[in-house]
Amino acid sequence: MSSHFSDIGFPVSDIEAFKDLVQKASHTGRCMRSPNGYYVCWSPGAGAELWAQANAEHELVGLHPHFAGAARMRMGLTDIITDPENPLDGSIRGWADPRPENPQSGAYPLMLDLPDFDLVRSRLRCPAVLTVQVAAFAHSVRCFADDASLYAWQDPKGGMAAESFIPIGLLPKEFLSGDSPSQQSDESPGANAFLSGHVRSHHLCANPETGNSFHHVHLRTLGGEVDVVGDPAVVSGEPVVGGVIQGTFWLSGRVQQKTGRVFAALGRLFGRRP
Repeated sequence: MSSHFSDIGFPVSDIEAFKDLVQKASHTGRCMRSPNGYYVCWSPGAGAELWAQANAEHELVGLHPHFAGAARMRMGLTDIITDPENPLDGSIRGWADPRPENPQSGAYPLMLDLPDFDLVRSRLRCPAVLTVQVAAFAHSVRCFADDASLYAWQDPKGGMAAESFIPIGLLPKEFLSGDSPSQQSDESPGANAFLSGHVRSHHLCANPETGNSFHHVHLRTLGGEVDVVGDPAVVSGEPVVGGVIQGTFWLSGRVQQKTGRVFAALGRLFGRRP
């Protein structure tokens, strides 16, 4: 069963498997205190990351997958979005590839969910131009050998450019109708996108903890570069360097700045405060 977790090689078949994964991540990773609790980042290798969340009472409250890659994108930050039910969850919204000194401009609006939101929240100011690393977790992906193959496959009246980006999570519901590409995703509105791009590099990675394979594509798209990761079960065809991939994705992002204070694994914190 594919999921955002299987996109980086962690199979999660049921709720018990998810609970086991939360426990493993929270007791193995690096713990960082934030204003409203703790994050534990477990990085077993191959770029895969799991960010466990714990509140101030050391109770586990969430788990956020991420992938640490080399792709970078400039983002004009215009909004900081908090979750009233969980202050460790949060997102940023703005514009991709803004004009110099104008964060409120760019190629298209963009929203990212941050795995370390509460660590960086106090340092974010609006408006501002940031550098972000975007990990695009695949819902469904189709691969093409070249631009011509993409254009031959698409409807000539409604196809997308080889480098294009539609922030489907930010579009009005009335726009998302008919055979809109967003219909391939059943995710709620937010940090979701339908995009195409050129493959700069591709690796079939193995998660060191589970041995499960996943695709990692360093992709150049409209507005910048993203790290695409995908469970082989949701990838149709094989990515090739210089070729094109197109699909629907959930977007996880990290602001490129150092934050937080590192502690021992959270498992050693239960019962006492650092």
